[in-house]
Amino acid sequence: MRRFLALTLALVLMTLAPASAQPPIAPIVANGVIVSTTASIGVVNTIQAQTLWAGLIPPGLLATPPAANVAAVISGVGGGQIQGFTTGPAPLHLSLTGSVQTGSSGTMQLGVNYGGGASGSATVSLINGFSPAASAGPAPFRVDCWLIPVATASATAAAPQSLVLSCRAELVSATPTQPNIFNANGFTSTTFNLASPNVMNVTWQWGAAGAGNEIKIYGSTLTIGY
Repeated sequence: MRRFLALTLALVLMTLAPASAQPPIAPIVANGVIVSTTASIGVVNTIQAQTLWAGLIPPGLLATPPAANVAAVISGVGGGQIQGFTTGPAPLHLSLTGSVQTGSSGTMQLGVNYGGGASGSATVSLINGFSPAASAGPAPFRVDCWLIPVATASATAAAPQSLVLSCRAELVSATPTQPNIFNANGFTSTTFNLASPNVMNVTWQWGAAGAGNEIKIYGSTLTIGY
């Protein structure tokens, strides 16, 4: 009875307390969105590598638990077979939307890294020396990257790779009319530490500092899932 009265009194006092005394309420994440921005980013008339997106990924979003997956089987012969559910986190999806405009000449490079300079980090050269049509655009441009933790079949930390960095870029082209599509995968090493915060960044570089060479990113989102 005393415990019930004490709990009731505590709830009443919390209700009567001023708003400033209440703990802050975390914002509700809509549709799995972790962070979204509409701040424009541009790389114009320079051959210096520039960052299109950078963020510190909390370990809780990617670190696999220290336990074996439920009925998970990884086979080196004849592929893998998964039975039941796995105890791994959902992938993270980074999406960048913008446009590309070209001058008289110039190549383009786009790289993505997860892990920064840490040993075993994952890096992909998504666009490597591509020569777009001259004096074209602005053409729609989109980049999608997924950070996919690799499930293990045991309680050990070792796996074929700890994480897959899978990226895709699409640049609309007038000649030919179909888009130019780029795909690349990168892997962290089996000893890479997912249980620590790790930086993810997307970097762009023009091959020539032409006044007409311009890329703009209008918005980006980091979400949970595919």
